[in-house]
Amino acid sequence: MVGSVIVGMVSRAIVYTSGGGPYLSGTMSLIGFHKLLIATAILFCALFAVWQGIIFTRTGAALNVALAASFALAAAGLTYYLANLQRFLKRDS
Repeated sequence: MVGSVIVGMVSRAIVYTSGGGPYLSGTMSLIGFHKLLIATAILFCALFAVWQGIIFTRTGAALNVALAASFALAAAGLTYYLANLQRFLKRDS
């Protein structure tokens, strides 16, 4: 579910410019690039959280579970931010 939301947000960030037209000119809007960077950060945080969770199951170290939880929360927060970016920027969709 989260993966499909992220893919949808990234594709909208890449395919459309700030003017709403298709991305054909070779330039990307600042907002579109920001969305791409945030989506990349979400993917990184989610994968790192999973990786730390796997390491925790093998070692049982408290540091790994703390890292997994922290990065999972970061991924959730960034996903919320990306989903509500227009509201944070106070722009109409």
